[in-house]
Amino acid sequence: MVLFARYANNTVGTPCHEGWEDGGDPVKETIFRLPNNILVQDHYKLPNIETKTTEISKTLDMTADEDAFALNFFSGYKGSGFPPSYSVSVSKYINPQIGELLEGRSHCGVCIVDFASAELVNTILEANQ
Repeated sequence: MVLFARYANNTVGTPCHEGWEDGGDPVKETIFRLPNNILVQDHYKLPNIETKTTEISKTLDMTADEDAFALNFFSGYKGSGFPPSYSVSVSKYINPQIGELLEGRSHCGVCIVDFASAELVNTILEANQ
């Protein structure tokens, strides 16, 4: 188990508070590298599902190309429209695409997923072997 500390003055875990960008802007892409060389994609407030899928894929490419340690958030919610969507509605579209996004990859980093099934977990584990 590895703990990441996203808050200043935290005495437990790998310090990640410096440089961690807030993914709450629906328009701004949120892929960044922390000072300790951890690659992060954490865009959680989305204009649409396609944006999230593109950012996930781009981060997977960066992870493979650079052999980086990556935290790739597959979770999020759409911030526009009424009523606003929640993580379950985004995962309903993202999770079935994960197998295709991971196909042919051998180094994916940490894939953070909402509502993962046993099959989905196995897909992620197989892609990281």
